[in-house]
Amino acid sequence: MRFVPLSVSAMNRLSEHSQGPRRRGWCPSALRPMMAADGLLLRVRTRAGRLTSHDLRALARIASAHGDGAVGLTRRGKIEIRGVRDGEAALAALRKAGLVRNDSAPDLLVSPAGDLDSSAQTDVTATAEAVSAALHQDPRFQDLPAKTAIVLDGGGRAHLGDNYGDLRIDAVGGAASIALAGTAQTARPLGLCSLEAVPAVAAALLLRFLRLQATMVPKPRRLSAVLQSLGLNAFQSAAAPFLTRDSARAIHRGRAEVIGRVPGAWYGLAFPFGVVSADGLLRLADAVENCGSGDIRVLPSRTVLLANAGPETAALLQAAGGIGRNDDPRLRIEACSGLGACPVATTPTRGDALALAERVPGLLSGGAGGCALHVSGCAKGCAHSGSALVTLTGNGGRYDLSLMAAAGSAPVWRGLTLDEAAARLNAVERSVEAQRAQDEKLEATMKRLGAAGLRRLSGKETAGA
Repeated sequence: MRFVPLSVSAMNRLSEHSQGPRRRGWCPSALRPMMAADGLLLRVRTRAGRLTSHDLRALARIASAHGDGAVGLTRRGKIEIRGVRDGEAALAALRKAGLVRNDSAPDLLVSPAGDLDSSAQTDVTATAEAVSAALHQDPRFQDLPAKTAIVLDGGGRAHLGDNYGDLRIDAVGGAASIALAGTAQTARPLGLCSLEAVPAVAAALLLRFLRLQATMVPKPRRLSAVLQSLGLNAFQSAAAPFLTRDSARAIHRGRAEVIGRVPGAWYGLAFPFGVVSADGLLRLADAVENCGSGDIRVLPSRTVLLANAGPETAALLQAAGGIGRNDDPRLRIEACSGLGACPVATTPTRGDALALAERVPGLLSGGAGGCALHVSGCAKGCAHSGSALVTLTGNGGRYDLSLMAAAGSAPVWRGLTLDEAAARLNAVERSVEAQRAQDEKLEATMKRLGAAGLRRLSGKETAGA
């Protein structure tokens, strides 16, 4: 069966007061692409996280002809085309390629590699299709807030345990754990149901959310706010008819392992900032056809997996501009689109982030995973909401530099050029190395010393900056 992989996302809805009442069958983003500083922006969603070589070649043509010549992989497993000059022409090209279906159901994040991964609980592809169909058929779900997300996780190496879902559905022992508002570890569990009952319980819980939301003033925009205000019992009765066991506990997943070659399963590839050039898409299509795998799998970690890829495929995949090693420092960098693409940003964030990665590699490679360097064009921190070992926040064309903090946090140094930021980080790196205890990780040393201690120990080079 060939998947029809893309549908225009409903994430680009305008606020209710600006768009007027929604109508049955209306797909807001299909008619109103989002405007960005570099042109229109289209976000399209994969179906069950899969793209064929035909789809990849079509995306390459459309990104080159109508966009900025590349696509982005988003944290919700979508494909983003930026710099679109003519939205109607781009949408027409997507439709002609068979890449658009009108679908205003909530975002569905799916772990797409259950059929490849012997450690997965199950392959959730069929369940994902059933959930998508059930929600698409009911026009009431068009009233869900635009950021509503369902996570459907089959477990295994390519799990989605760290992805937040308003509704989380985790496969466990041939059943499904149903939980609300969180990651696999933090979501509030409701109970267990059969995999066959997942579409019905998902619909029941989202309808309950809509009904509860309508009774509250002001109207909350996320399910988590309803849950915090009214408690888990407000949702329990909606799920109860489908649950085989009321009690369930949080799901604990290990660290996802997807980058590089997993013998007998896949070759996993990430991309700096999730951006794939048109040429990279064509090379991925070549790899799909050479391996006979049929498709690539797209994860919300902005990673793609190619099934049946042997060692001979590595060069072709990495020629696509991808990262195939877990120790590559670019995996620990986050940066927003920056100056020229965002009207608020005042700095070229991504180019600056890559430059810093070359100039202070020790701070990136010495981390314990996660984000080591975050370069944000403004205090909003769109690319990474949490803290990082090092955060540079754009401010009037320069950077405020924070340590072990999030974008917009109180900086250790203000108003730095890129060269000045690199010099201070080199001094911080030397200070940390001088203070590290035997076998102590760099991140642990930084936390022990604290931002104030690091500035003090950096010596004359940074004193008074």
